[in-house]
This record gives sequence, C-alpha cells and structure tokens, in this order.
Amino acid sequence: MAVEFMRSGDNRRRFGGLFLTVTLTLPNTACVSWVGHGASYQEVQARIPYGLLAPGDNVRLKTASGEHQFRITGVDLEKGIVVGAEESVSIREIVVVEKREPDMTKTIVLSVLLGAAVLSTVAPECSFYCFDFGP
Repeated sequence: MAVEFMRSGDNRRRFGGLFLTVTLTLPNTACVSWVGHGASYQEVQARIPYGLLAPGDNVRLKTASGEHQFRITGVDLEKGIVVGAEESVSIREIVVVEKREPDMTKTIVLSVLLGAAVLSTVAPECSFYCFDFGP
C-alpha cells in the first residue's frame, strides 16, 4: 500500500520547514523550575561542603538578611563564601538553597502543546484527504 502526497511541493516544503524547526529547537529547550535543596538549616549547611553548590549553578539563596539570586562563579570553603559575578554570600548565613533545574513535566507539556500548534497550522492545508492510500 503506497502513501502518496497529492498536493503541490509547497505544502511539503512548509511541513518540512516546520518539522525541521521543531526537531532542532525542542531538544535544546527545557522548562525550568526552582527546586529547594535541604529541609532545614542544618541539612543545608551539612550538604554545602559535599557539592550542593557548584560553579555554574543558578541559585536563589535565602539568608537572614534577605534573598540573593545569581549564577555561582565559585565556592570557597576555606573562606566560607559562595561567589557570584557581582556579589558573594557567607555560607554560614545561607538558610535555604533553591536551584534552577529542568522540569520534565513542564517540558513534556510544552512539547505536546507545540506539536499540537504545528499540526493545527499544517492540518488545514494538508488534511487527511491530501493522502492517497490506494493500492
């Protein structure tokens, strides 16, 4: 049983362009969420020396003096500080650590919605009747 496209090459090119755009961009994007690490001050303090915070992490650190949000450029355990591009925070002051991490649930929902949007733009011009399922 042969499947044959019966419309002009325009629809094929349009669908190909949309397909290529989606397949190249979707894997490189992901929804992210703030994820809390450590249930208590003691747990946070105990986990920091073992790699809880690392250079490159996007973090939101809550301290007694306020909230600090930045990308970590370094962690100096000897001096007891977490360093960002424009500020540093004393490790002893950190009460809550939240990291920005990929959220697979949101990414899957976004993928499904994006796929539905692509199909809704292609489907009106290339409906089921565009294909010939004859012998």
